[in-house]
Amino acid sequence: MRQAFGNPRAGSRGLPSSLLLLSCLVLALTSPAHAQDPDGDIDEESLLERARPMIQDVYLHPDAIDPERMLRSGLQRLEHRSPQILVLEQGEEALSLRVSDEAAEASGSERTIQTGDVDLEEAFSLLESAVLWIHAEIDDPDVTEDDLRVAALTGALRTLDRHSNTIAGDRLEQFNTRYKGTLVGIGTTIGQRDGHLRVVKPFPGTPAVRAGLRPWDVITHVDGVSTEPMSVSEAVDRIRGPEGVPVVLSIERPGEDFTRAFVMVREKVPVPSVDSTRLTGNVGWISIDHFSRKTSVEVVTALGELMKSGPLQGLILDLRGNQGGSMIHAARIVNNFVEEGVLVQTEGRNGGKVRGLTHKVGAQPNRKRYDGPVVVLVDRRTASGSEIVAGGLKFLERGLILGRQTFGKGTVQKVYSLTDDVSMKLTVARYLLPGMKFINSVGVTPDVVTGQLWLDPVDPTVPDEFVEPPEIAGLDDGDGGLDARRNPGSGRAPDSGGINATPSLRLLYPRVVNAWSPEEDPKPESTPEGANAADAAGGATGDEAAEAHADAGVAPPAEAGPPKELQGDEKVRSNVPGDAGDDQFNDIELRLAHEILLAAKPNDRRAELISVARPLVSSWQQRQSERLMTGLAQRDIAWTPAPVPRWLDRAPALDDETEAAMRRPPPALTPTLELPKTLVAGKDETATLVVRNDTDQTWSRVRARLESSTDALDNASFLLGDLAPGAERRAEISLRVDTRDESRLDVWRLYLMDDDGPLGGPVTGTVRTEGLPTQPLHVRVATEIEPEPSGGVVLRAHVSLRNAGIGETGEVRVYFGNPPDETIERTERFRTLDPIDAGAEATGTLSLRIRDPAARATIPISLRASDLRTGDFTTVALDLPTSTALDPSEWYRPATSTLPGFEERGSIDEPHAVSGTVSSPVPLASVEVLVDRDKLFTRRVAPGEDVRTVGFSIDAPIGVGPNLVLVRTKTADGVSSTARRWVLGER
Repeated sequence: MRQAFGNPRAGSRGLPSSLLLLSCLVLALTSPAHAQDPDGDIDEESLLERARPMIQDVYLHPDAIDPERMLRSGLQRLEHRSPQILVLEQGEEALSLRVSDEAAEASGSERTIQTGDVDLEEAFSLLESAVLWIHAEIDDPDVTEDDLRVAALTGALRTLDRHSNTIAGDRLEQFNTRYKGTLVGIGTTIGQRDGHLRVVKPFPGTPAVRAGLRPWDVITHVDGVSTEPMSVSEAVDRIRGPEGVPVVLSIERPGEDFTRAFVMVREKVPVPSVDSTRLTGNVGWISIDHFSRKTSVEVVTALGELMKSGPLQGLILDLRGNQGGSMIHAARIVNNFVEEGVLVQTEGRNGGKVRGLTHKVGAQPNRKRYDGPVVVLVDRRTASGSEIVAGGLKFLERGLILGRQTFGKGTVQKVYSLTDDVSMKLTVARYLLPGMKFINSVGVTPDVVTGQLWLDPVDPTVPDEFVEPPEIAGLDDGDGGLDARRNPGSGRAPDSGGINATPSLRLLYPRVVNAWSPEEDPKPESTPEGANAADAAGGATGDEAAEAHADAGVAPPAEAGPPKELQGDEKVRSNVPGDAGDDQFNDIELRLAHEILLAAKPNDRRAELISVARPLVSSWQQRQSERLMTGLAQRDIAWTPAPVPRWLDRAPALDDETEAAMRRPPPALTPTLELPKTLVAGKDETATLVVRNDTDQTWSRVRARLESSTDALDNASFLLGDLAPGAERRAEISLRVDTRDESRLDVWRLYLMDDDGPLGGPVTGTVRTEGLPTQPLHVRVATEIEPEPSGGVVLRAHVSLRNAGIGETGEVRVYFGNPPDETIERTERFRTLDPIDAGAEATGTLSLRIRDPAARATIPISLRASDLRTGDFTTVALDLPTSTALDPSEWYRPATSTLPGFEERGSIDEPHAVSGTVSSPVPLASVEVLVDRDKLFTRRVAPGEDVRTVGFSIDAPIGVGPNLVLVRTKTADGVSSTARRWVLGER
């Protein structure tokens, strides 16, 4: 049957937005989730019907609201909820919704939705009608109406801007926890360390501290359940729980040969966002991880603690990596250092106030607590609320900003409750810093900008930062809304002049990997205890880089913490793995900030601090330039250091100039990039750049950077140095092609640069990658049941794997998915098997502990076998009996997808023909074909029907660059697998 939806204006209900302004404001990635509606009577409305009037009435950029795009994007998102749903283009003003059944050629149900000439109310009414129709037609008990509504709203919001979105389920709970700054738990950070789940840091005044937990304690069991199979997040979920209910942790303590049991009663505990310490020379250090509604109080407390021991010589406020949070609490932190002035101001659409949103936060004299000199550390991940702090201190001339250009997020989001477990985050205002400064897409420009040049023999990396104009990258200008690629700021131009235009001072320093030159071998005292070569290069490895969370959802501890000791001599080390060849303090920004404050006077403000910093930065630059010249000379690279490395100036005032340079013809220099004919996955390759200077001028400090759609080339850097007239330079780097890289064609663009940035437009070309062959894995399962004295049983699953491919696999990991409920526990996270030869078999055992086998006759659970080298996998949906053993099953075999060769090109101006065949040794259940995430074909086979081959031939619209063709299959016996290939889209 086929029906058409009209554009129903009548009968559409819309709740006045004034009843739905329910939530706290948010600025970035951390915000409150939702609040209760004060009037209560909204249960009749669906979440789509509640969301629409908010978007219509308070979204910051009404010109960005495109109802037709929202409707089309919302409908397209629905098809990802089930293999049965397919949404297809029917010209420019209609979409076809299909809910497939077992028929091979025709879908069981189909509706056509006219998407042209609709307003916002019509668009959301059509989305709601589509949701109700799909839910009535679909045969999938796991898909609810609200699942479909969330998908539709998520798709619609994507067309507005990158910050407007839905928040649902577990994400909503985490969102709330992070903003509120409290949760119910025991109060400690835990993480994977040295192969074990360990206590990282108990928080003062919490059950963890009162019970006596210590850092580095190994948590072996939670309430008697082994932590061996748990991830950090799974352990966190078990440790957290209802307030007043005890939890028991079994602990093994280093140096002891027995296990301790700690019983702790869960209570509301703080989620700290602030850390602090007093450095030598009476310099204070406060690091803010994020902004919750408790952060401003935590900063006041930290300041008080730091000043207990006497006056501070100065204060370092570390905002690196802080992606924001509460606007009001960020402004209150600025108030600790000033006693007058407007700290932040908001304005909604048309420059007006936003109901329920603080319009202006002014400084209050009684809240000022520190009058000494301040240096603020920032980087590219300093965003939103942390930019309010950094920008406030800069624009009020209160402190010096040191580091990298900040992110530049100048908008405010509010979170609106739609249902108990679904909220909507919506951009409703922009914020203005002191002096009415608007930093959207610009950021806060440091007074002292720093940059690292990594002297790495494999991949030297320059700190140049620029964004290619979309037309050069072959893209359209933005993906949605006014500027979804960045952060929309319509209605007010960002401030890129004045004191925010360019840095006052610059410091370029090399980070030397010890393999760069023999003279740069690490000295024993120059690396942290136990650090290896990779650690010394500045990157954490192994378990030390593992994810760490608090049981309360605390963010992972920062890799770069404060120094344990900071003395005056040049060879002191922080606790941060860093530069093996550098006798200076590893964290150079922190060290420089410390030196500036040691030389500052008690009442120094921004201007005075810049003057204090000037000779220090000059001295540092001279030493670092000498190190850089020495390192480059080892590689026969001529490099005349610049006293002022202006090529660090990628400040907003230069953006237009940089983009203009990238639109010019390629430079007069002649570059030739030599690449292998084919990059082979899993093989280290070499790229050589040859640049000849056919001009009559000398070019200094020349370097190059690659932009590409393949990770093997993207952001690869070349150091060429000085080029005299007639000279030719060669630079060679190693390319690491990941074993998981697939066969495809990619475009590359090479930019030459000097101190002023790009010398012109790019030289371009393509590169071919040859992926490793897929080794299909067949799975067979047998089980045995072992009773336990407690009345439960252990189910041991003996998993046999057969390599049905033509070559050897990598190591293979076998693991169960999440058990259906908490009465069933995995006793190990996974088993890893050695590589399997073609045609050979291997076996591993997985176990489940079942507390109440009488409650379930069978356990529905998934089993996945994954080749760690290629990433290919086979997943089997199992029903394991709980009371009887399972004899060895038949082999579970994935379907085979036959696709044409990978080295294909297509024009983006016309549909590209995509065809193939799926065949299976057993009946198929479903086949889906997606091109760049857009599902274009689906076939569902009815249970009991014996269909083992499905062919498809579709015309797919493709975009510029590599387009992924993904075939997802599932067989009637529960085996899921995917096949992939790529098409290079060209203009």
